[in-house]
Amino acid sequence: MENVNDIITKINQGNLVKKTGEVYTALLNESIRRINYNANALPEDRNEQDRYILNSLGPAATDSLVEHAIVEMRRQGKLGSLILTNNMAANVRMIQNFGGEEAPAFSNVLRQFLLPRYAYLDFDTVIDPRHHIDTECGYPKFITPIMYRYMYDRDDVARRVVDLYPDETWSEDPIVTDTDDETEMTPFKEDWQMLCEDHNVLQMLYRINRLAGIGHYGALLLGVGDGADLEKPIDEPDLLMGKKRTRSLIPRDVLFMRPFDEYLSFIHMYETDVLHPRYGLPKFYNLIFLDMTIDAAGASIGTRLNRRVHWTRVVHVPSDSLQSSLVFATPCMQPVFNRLLDLRKIKGGSAEMFWKGAFPGLSFEAMPGIIDANPEYDKDEFKEMLERYSGGLQRYLDTVGLTVKSLAPQVADPEKHVRVQLEAIAMAKNCPFNVFMGSEQGRVAGSESKTTWNQRLGKTIKRHTIPYVLRNCIDRFLAIGWMRPPKNDKYYVGWPDFHTVTDEDRANLALKWTQALAQYVAGGLIHFIAPLDYMTQILGIKPKQAILIDAYMQETGGYKTLRDVDPSEQAVAGTNGVRKNTMSKGAKEGTTSERPKPRDTSDKKIEGSSG
Repeated sequence: MENVNDIITKINQGNLVKKTGEVYTALLNESIRRINYNANALPEDRNEQDRYILNSLGPAATDSLVEHAIVEMRRQGKLGSLILTNNMAANVRMIQNFGGEEAPAFSNVLRQFLLPRYAYLDFDTVIDPRHHIDTECGYPKFITPIMYRYMYDRDDVARRVVDLYPDETWSEDPIVTDTDDETEMTPFKEDWQMLCEDHNVLQMLYRINRLAGIGHYGALLLGVGDGADLEKPIDEPDLLMGKKRTRSLIPRDVLFMRPFDEYLSFIHMYETDVLHPRYGLPKFYNLIFLDMTIDAAGASIGTRLNRRVHWTRVVHVPSDSLQSSLVFATPCMQPVFNRLLDLRKIKGGSAEMFWKGAFPGLSFEAMPGIIDANPEYDKDEFKEMLERYSGGLQRYLDTVGLTVKSLAPQVADPEKHVRVQLEAIAMAKNCPFNVFMGSEQGRVAGSESKTTWNQRLGKTIKRHTIPYVLRNCIDRFLAIGWMRPPKNDKYYVGWPDFHTVTDEDRANLALKWTQALAQYVAGGLIHFIAPLDYMTQILGIKPKQAILIDAYMQETGGYKTLRDVDPSEQAVAGTNGVRKNTMSKGAKEGTTSERPKPRDTSDKKIEGSSG
């Protein structure tokens, strides 16, 4: 039998080969032993082992894995007489109780995928069985949508992590047009303007962009006035076939739009036809209209808590970090979730520390000789006196025979510990620290960090916000008849330049340009590079403006005056064109050339000196 440690090495390297029988059992025992520090934790029965590992993967991964194993078994011509359901946990029990060769074969298919993924889930103990850092630090193995939602609702830094890019992105409205002429009004522009004014579509897009970042995705429900139920697809054949950029010929009314985060939207069914363009994408959603986190009167809507909705009525918006999946992106909080938990400990602990340590403790000690007299104290009266002193306005203590000492408060400054966590979060979000802390508006951030942040924000807009939020929604609006087709069947989407020039920036730029021009003239560089070339290539002035300036200088004779200046008579560039002073000191007009006589330094005693 192959050594267990060798198989563990193959797991870590991603080169696990297909193993069966006792090797699987030995490997599972070793994995469980490393994770639970108890070799007896793994059940002896093979079916129980499979269920034990499946329960540790989480419901979503378990369902996907079991469904894959069932498909693989049917491809091999097995499980033909077994009627299965959509409940994957029940299917596992049915297959294991079916008997014959199906149960061992099903277990083998499962374990080909179980083992390396199980090692990933317990990475800490696989690489170092002496420490289980996640358990010791209180970090969860699985992060569920409700955990993301709770952190977003209750934690200040978690909300900043999610809202950072959407808030900065939607601080300016996007530009949506189908013509180069801004004054030309087309049907496409009219419909877009109507959606923005009558149905607050920009605000809806901003909300779904934020909600998508809470979990793996967000869902924007479109209320279409076609008279059909939400479960029925919209009657657009090209859209149903999964074609890109379809255009509807049937105008439909806009009833409503409502955004949902992952906590309130579940994918009920996927497209399983491998020949369909939407293979692997959602087919039906279950949308929950009653948000249990909102404890307010009238928070429910209607009598049905959830509804099944066809995908044509839902715009699927992933978070801003898509990986291998087109449906599930990495939530904004996932890479920094451990840091957010650490921050909760530090902030909550510092508050509790201040609450308990800001008021100094008191120590009551009996005086020498009092203990031998064996005095009796009224404990209730003594306790009541202390409560009046600590919680009331009484400022004295009646302590006959007792010495009262004040204990030094133990309060530490948590600023450094908090800053370390915040810097790690800002680094993971690829954001300058001062921008993450919200100091950009106060102009605390330097110009370099501001420029870097604007570049990163522009990349996020280009790679995620425009294709997955804005264009995704506009394409669906065109496909269902909410908007008329654009001119030439093309439309353009963009955002204003975030490199906003402030009054201070303009003043600094004007000063630098003035200094550069002064040194250009003072240094006689007009004989080296033509003014028009200097303005366009060096100063970066637009050609049209440079030509106008050049024409004005030629008409007024300004160039002739500059060319007549002898560069040798000009000062160095650092003097900004001030002519050198060639007159000797004392030789200027109106002064005398006589130098002052040197003071007599003969040996004379000064009154009051020491001689």
